[in-house]
Amino acid sequence: MELNLGDGLRFQLPRIPYKVTQSHLRVCTCPHCGASKVIPRVSSRPPAETLDFEAIKAGWMGFFRSKFFFSYKRCKRCKLLYAPVYLTDEALSELYSGMPDNTAGLSPDYLSRTQEGYFNFLREHCSMEGDFFELGPDVGLFTQFAAASPRLGKFWLYEPNRNVHAKLSECVSARTFEIRTEMKDFSAIPDGSLAVCVLIHVLDHLPDVGPVMRELRKKLRADGKMLIVTHDEHSWASLVFGRRWPPFCLQHPLLFSRKTTATFLASAGLEVVETRKSVNYFPITYIIKHVLYASGLKWVSNWNWNALVIPMKLGNIMTVAVPNGSGGAPVRTGQ
Repeated sequence: MELNLGDGLRFQLPRIPYKVTQSHLRVCTCPHCGASKVIPRVSSRPPAETLDFEAIKAGWMGFFRSKFFFSYKRCKRCKLLYAPVYLTDEALSELYSGMPDNTAGLSPDYLSRTQEGYFNFLREHCSMEGDFFELGPDVGLFTQFAAASPRLGKFWLYEPNRNVHAKLSECVSARTFEIRTEMKDFSAIPDGSLAVCVLIHVLDHLPDVGPVMRELRKKLRADGKMLIVTHDEHSWASLVFGRRWPPFCLQHPLLFSRKTTATFLASAGLEVVETRKSVNYFPITYIIKHVLYASGLKWVSNWNWNALVIPMKLGNIMTVAVPNGSGGAPVRTGQ
C-alpha cells in the first residue's frame, strides 16, 4: 500500500504489523489524571501509529497533504481527549528543531490581528506589570504586543525552534530578554517571579503537559495571570468535519474543550477566571481552501487573492487563569 503525501511525495507503507516497541513511539497514560482506560474517538486512515519514522517526517509539515494522525481516545475517568500512543521526546525534538515558522504562508499582518485579540483579552485581566514568560512564541507575533507594554520586566521566551530565534529577538530587542530552547526545564526562572505566563496553541503540543503546567504554576506570582489559547475539540467545526478537522494532526497529542481545560488547570493549581471564543482573521481564499480540503476534496486551489479578510470564530478558545486561592473573579464563559 502506498501513501500519497502530496507535492509529488509518496511513501510505501511498511508491511510489518504495527508494534508500539518502534523506537520513535511510546505508550502514554492520560496526561491529566494518569488513568489508562480509554474510549476510542477518532483515527485516520492509516493511523500514524502504524507508520515508521520516515513516513512521520515526510508528513509532519504542511496542511494540504494526505491526512494522518495518531489515534485519539477519550480518558474514561477525566474525559480528556489524547493519543495513548505518541512520539518520544527524542523524535519530537528532531521534528520540531528544523521546522519553519508557524505562519503557514500567510501574511503576518493577518496573524497579528488574531494575536492582538489574544493580547487584548489578557489585558482585560492583567496590569501587565512584572516579568513575562511565553512558551512557544515562534516569531513573536504575540510577543511584539507585550514588548510594547512599558511596565513589563524581563522577557523569558522558551522556543525550541532555533530557526525563528533571530526574528523573535527583533521583537524584544529593546527589552531585557532571554531566549531558551527548553520546553520542560524552567529552573532558570525564579519561583514566584512571573506576572504573566502565555501559552498560545502550546498545551495541545505537549504529551507531558501535567508536569509542565505544575512547574509553571510555581513560577507565577500570587497575583500572576496565565493566558492559554487552545483548539476546542467540542467546536462546531470538529463535529462537522470529523476526522478531517485540521487540529486532528500529528503535532497534537491531546486536545481540550472548555470543561477539560478547567478541570486540568484545577489539577495544576490554577483556576479559570474567564474563557472566551477567539476571533481569527484569514483571507477568504484561505478559508475556502481549508473548507474544500476538510470536505475531502483532493484538489485544492492555489488562489492567492488576499483582498478580503474576514473575522471568524473557528472554534479556538482563550482562557485566563490565576493561581488557586489568589482571589480571582468568578469564572465567566463569554461567547
